[in-house]
Amino acid sequence: MKKLILCCSALLFLNFASFAQRSEAGLPLSFTESAAINNIATTRNYFDNPDWDQYLAREKSETHFNQPYLVALNADADFSFPQNGIWVNLPDGRKIWRAQIIVEGAPALGFYYDKFHLPPGVKLFLFNQNGKQILGAYTQSNNNPTTHRFANEPVQGQVVNIELDIDADANENDIQLSINKIAVFHRSIENLRQFAPSDLQFIDEIDDALNGVSSVCMINSVCPPGTGYDSARLATLEYLSFSQLGVGMCSGTMVNNTANSPESCTQYMLTATHCDPDNSTTNSHFDQFIFRFNFEHNDCEGSDVPLANTLLGASFVARANYNSSAPIINLKGDFLLLKINDQIPDSWNVVLSGWNWDANISTSLSDPKKFIGFHHPSGDNKKLMITHNIEATSISGVGPKTHWGMLIDEGYIAQGSSGSGLFNDNGKLIGIASVAGNLGGIPTGCDMNSQGSDAQAMDFAYYSRLSYDWDYNLDGDDANRKLKPWLDPTHSGVTSLGPVKSNCSNAVPPVVSIETISSDDLSNNLSIYPNPVSNGIVEMIFNLKEASPVTIFVVDINGKIVLTRNLSLLKSGQFQMDVSSIPNGLYMLKFQTNNGAAHKKLMIAK
Repeated sequence: MKKLILCCSALLFLNFASFAQRSEAGLPLSFTESAAINNIATTRNYFDNPDWDQYLAREKSETHFNQPYLVALNADADFSFPQNGIWVNLPDGRKIWRAQIIVEGAPALGFYYDKFHLPPGVKLFLFNQNGKQILGAYTQSNNNPTTHRFANEPVQGQVVNIELDIDADANENDIQLSINKIAVFHRSIENLRQFAPSDLQFIDEIDDALNGVSSVCMINSVCPPGTGYDSARLATLEYLSFSQLGVGMCSGTMVNNTANSPESCTQYMLTATHCDPDNSTTNSHFDQFIFRFNFEHNDCEGSDVPLANTLLGASFVARANYNSSAPIINLKGDFLLLKINDQIPDSWNVVLSGWNWDANISTSLSDPKKFIGFHHPSGDNKKLMITHNIEATSISGVGPKTHWGMLIDEGYIAQGSSGSGLFNDNGKLIGIASVAGNLGGIPTGCDMNSQGSDAQAMDFAYYSRLSYDWDYNLDGDDANRKLKPWLDPTHSGVTSLGPVKSNCSNAVPPVVSIETISSDDLSNNLSIYPNPVSNGIVEMIFNLKEASPVTIFVVDINGKIVLTRNLSLLKSGQFQMDVSSIPNGLYMLKFQTNNGAAHKKLMIAK
């Protein structure tokens, strides 16, 4: 097979580029107590916007920098509680502390906290300028007692509101909140398009990344070629890693192990060692990594806005030693195994992939059988690629056969695909995306994205062989330098293992149906106004723990449903509903999700 020494970022492309992110949801007090604070100003804190164009010029001119695909640049910050905000005292003794962070021209902002501690009775919320995107409530459950650090996923826009809601009996002197880095995101933010201003021209002026930046020839993960490989797709994720320069991203795969059971379930994430050029083996290094699950479209055409579920933090398990200054052709073992710190909720439908480390698997398949990979090229929503022939080889063409080499038959890969999995015809993991390039077979137009800008599309790839990494011995015989002790801790000797749900039950998770809806009261997660409604339009603001389809019912005093509205997957936001066709009177508004319902009295007085 022809050898090509072009690499894919973190795919080593020649241009390399229990503390949860989860929250308790709910609404900030400033949303529900607006009458008490309408005339109180907010402290505005301005920070410099790093020069993204200058970085792009450097990215194009450099031929080799060993780091994950960069999606954000860092700005130094000196922001802390209580110095940078203002106080609002409510009549019942509760307090609100709030501030704004502004980075002019930023498409989206993420924050990295060098000090973070919230005592009981204190909630942290973040929301964008128009109030459509709400993060939080973050509480004492998000405290990291070891490193006292935190990070949050990106918030749309150049203005982010930060609010602490403090109960009357809470000890505000125990609050620690200090932000030392602001990540200005320019990539991997297409899931934020739903929160942007409705003026599309304004969105384009801010950043086309809200529409994704990968090649137009990439194939969405739920398209027909991926049918039958749901377990592999649902095991694939994207993660964001923090460095002093900015935020990088790679892809990864959740993996099963032989000791897993519903009573004792370990959630490992397998990716490429070159995705972390710092070559760290300490837990603290990974405590600000953000893991995105289900970052994908719901339809093949991509007509919806992709959503994502996020968790924060992981612990080190094992890796191959990585020397970022060594020539790429010397790369042999390319694996990094982490343990996700927080338990993945069952409702996220995440799978721990099965695997096969047999070195003698079939390397040629005929339709309908295929080798398939799911990945996040250029930081975009999840895509797929397919090939039918692989070859055991090495990047240099000599020495041990460390990688699976292949030409891609359908779909392509790009920077950001690094660390993603290669799956066999049975949907079991056999390799880790490592190095890639282009043999020149890309059709005209595939080197562009939907905005007409340059985009990567590579048709040749090397995947680090699971069979080579399994009992890896180039870095010594320690358990943290190979995969076998962790993926087969029972010493079963099996070469193949099947997938399980993230809670280690034995079935790929079903789609949640309406019959499984719980009775959780979500009333504190929803606010409606004005009430009474005089102009026929009711405004709703909501913030849910998890994205869910939403159905809204308006019910009269006799229990009759007079209006129904069905909405697609939503997590937080703001929207309007026209009730002008409904006669004046008292009604009940029911806001129904997969996880519960909210009930609000609604008076219509036109």
